[in-house]
Formats: sequence, structure tokens, C-alpha cells
Amino acid sequence: VECWGVNDEGQVGNGSISSFMIWEPSPVVGGHHLEMTNLDVDDDGVLTRFDACPSGVTGWTSNSSTDYDHDGCRDSDEDDDDDADGWTDTDEAACGTQSLNASSVPLDTDGDLTWSVRPVGAPESEPVTGATTYTEASDGTGLLHADLTLPASLAEGAYTLDLLASSELPDFGPLEQAFTALLVVDTTAPEVWKVKVAEDLFYPAKDTILDHMRLSGRAEKGAEVTVSVLDADGGHVAALDVRRTREQWTTAWNGRLDEVDQDADGAPAGRAGRKGPMAEEGTYSFSIRATDAAGNTTTVPTSSFRLSHGKVRHRWVTLKLKPQDVLLDTSVGRCSRIARKSTHGGRGTLSLQSQTRCREPRQSHAVALFGAYLPDSYPPSSRGITRRYERPQVSLVGGPAKNGPRSSYAVMGYVDSKDRFKGRRVFRGPWDTHAGVVYKKPYWVQLDKKAGRYYVLWQVGLSEGSRYDLKEFRVRVKAWVMR
Repeated sequence: VECWGVNDEGQVGNGSISSFMIWEPSPVVGGHHLEMTNLDVDDDGVLTRFDACPSGVTGWTSNSSTDYDHDGCRDSDEDDDDDADGWTDTDEAACGTQSLNASSVPLDTDGDLTWSVRPVGAPESEPVTGATTYTEASDGTGLLHADLTLPASLAEGAYTLDLLASSELPDFGPLEQAFTALLVVDTTAPEVWKVKVAEDLFYPAKDTILDHMRLSGRAEKGAEVTVSVLDADGGHVAALDVRRTREQWTTAWNGRLDEVDQDADGAPAGRAGRKGPMAEEGTYSFSIRATDAAGNTTTVPTSSFRLSHGKVRHRWVTLKLKPQDVLLDTSVGRCSRIARKSTHGGRGTLSLQSQTRCREPRQSHAVALFGAYLPDSYPPSSRGITRRYERPQVSLVGGPAKNGPRSSYAVMGYVDSKDRFKGRRVFRGPWDTHAGVVYKKPYWVQLDKKAGRYYVLWQVGLSEGSRYDLKEFRVRVKAWVMR
């Protein structure tokens, strides 16, 4: 007879005392007696030797409904793998397989990936290692995706990355594949420089005049640049398209919002972006964000600018100028003079006086050259207007000096870009406003290329003993001005 057994003296049937519990069958020999003991400690119907939960829950019996795999662990509260297929009940529920069917198992779509990195050129150095999982792209390209978490202490530089991917396929079993790649660690944020906001004010009304607020700058080559428009409180208003040429990038805002207006029924009343609703008047700024290939980012705010709903209007503009303030040059004969104050008095006035010292005709002239910048003009080309100014005219407020003859006169005319005297007009008579010649086309308007502004020149002179006081000039012109 051979039995499994344990007696209260710690001896099996052959008298061995090498172990308290010996599960190999032993013959009963030598006249020893065998005392049978309880071989199912938790009374669940599964011998302790075969019970995966030998001291588990009591008061139940193992059968196909309570213990599907007959391992002695009750399915409802002790067994986390009821069908003993190597997958927990929780994993099978998540993957949609049956927890009471050993042949129904999840498909392991994310394989295991172990990795190590060493500095390039230092194969003997101690590697930095780690493990993660990977997934295969669903587009059939065979590409693998995995997230590697590198220690923050890893210095910037080039490293050799060794990868070992492993997975188990139902039809092929376990598979492994090794890879080696170059890994560059970069923790430096990309640079953004030479950022320039074109204006401090723009008018996005559709008249081609300062309709866009333009922004430009430079960024590290290869970095992606995005630009957002922010309101005065820092809230997002619009995202802009950015044009990139090597390090140079440019963009412009047309004053439109990303959001779309809605009608009374809540339906969109317009498209977002270039066709979105116009932003309110106010102060705005740009926020520039550059992201390099390693994911490092730099955010650069710009100076603020204003958005106005103003439009250009064709208006008459009049400048009132004191002669002394716009005097550019003089030519005076030795018999004459130009007094810095007229005989009628007043700040900034002049008095041209001929033959105050002698009567020689060739030395009796007194001539003064004047000039003034015109107000800025914005001709909207969309309306077919190619000229900035129309009908410019200079008028003189003045008259004969108190110490001169009643027949005193003054000659005024315009000076063009070729120094030609145009629009000559003689002013006689009493103190008054004397109007100069009006040209429909602004032949004598000139451009100061350095200043980027337009200006006019005019000249006043006399001779033959005439004496004339100049109180004020009035420059009148029709221009496109912002309103």
C-alpha cells in the first residue's frame, strides 16, 4: 500500500522525518502505523496539494459553476483568472474576450520594448536603460510607435539608441527584432529675433489703406512658427497663417476674428478666419510661438498696437503757416532787406523792403523761398485714384508795408522739382488774402524720399522800391485723409 499522509508525529508511513509534509507516495513498511489527516484544509472539495488557494474561503464547494478551472479558488472573489488562460478577468473584459473560455484570449497588439542609450563614440560607457511598450501603425506601413521617457539628467548631445522589440503572435509565437538609431537630446528652446510690428495703428476697413497689421521676424531654422492675436486682456482673438523662408517669417492680420457670428436661430452667419466678423476697436498684440523638432518651445510677446474702424475720406485740408516758420532761403540785393517783423507787427511775420539803402535797380530785389510738408494722404487705389493730392494752392495774407508806397506789390509763384517758377501771380492793393494759382493736377508737389513725405515750395519777391508785409500763408489741398 502506498499513501500520502502526515501523522501527528511528523512521520510518513516509512518513518521519514525529513519533512513535515511529503507529497510523494510512500509504502507502509516496517510495522509502522499510518494516521490519516485532513488533506482539504478549506473543505472546498479540492485537495490541499492541488488547491491554488489552500487556506482560502470556506463554506463552498468547487464545481464548474463556482470554480470554472477547478483550481480551488472561488471565481467570484478569489480567482482573478477564472479560465486559467494567463489573462486576468479584468483584461479579458477590457479586450472583449471570454473569461470562462480558455481558448478565447486577447490579441496582444502592443509589444514590449527595451532600450538603452550610450553617448556616440563611447560603446564601453554605462548605458541608460528602460522599458516600455509599442504599438504598430494601423495604416499597414509597419511603423512602430513607442514613448521613451529619458531621465532629466541626460545631457544634451548625440547618443546611440539600441532597441529590442518583442511580441507574441498567435500564428508565429514569440518574435524579437533589434534596432539601432541615432538619438539627439536637445533641451534648448529655439531662438526668435528681429521681431517687427509694422505699425502702431491700422485701419482694416476695406479701402486698401493700412488694411493689415503686418508682423515679421526670424526664427531658428527648422522651427515651426505660429502667431496668435491677443486682446488687451491676453485673450485669444485669431490664429494667423505664417509664411516661412529659411529663417525669415512673415504674417499679417486683417482685423478678423476666428469666431463666427450667429444669426437669430443660432446658425453661423459667416465663416471664420479671413471672412469672420471684424474685431472691435481697441488695443491688441501678437504672441509668437516657435517649436523645434525636439518639442522645445519659445513664446515671444510683441508690443501693442491699435485697431481703428476709420476710413479714408477725400477732404480739403488747409494749413495756416507763419512766414518765419517756413522760410527756407533768401536772395537780397545790397539796396534792400528782409525784416524779421512786418511793419504791422505780429509773431512770425516778415517784411520784404526794396531800395532801403540805395536805388540801383540790379541791387533792389528782395526774394524769399518758402516750403511746407503736406498732410499725409492715402489714395485708395481700389477707387482708381492714382494721385495723392488735388488742386494744391498757396494764398498770402498781407499787403503794402506802412513805410512803403501805396503802389507796393509782391510777386508769388510755385517752384517745381526742376526749379522752374510756375503760376506767377502779382499781388497789389490793400491788406487782404491773396490767392495763388490753382493747378488741378499737382505738378509742383514734390517728394522728400528720405523723409517719405510730400512737400511744396513757393517764392515771394519784389523790387523797384516796393515794400510788402507777409503775415501768413495758407496752403490748401484736397487729400485722402483718415477719418
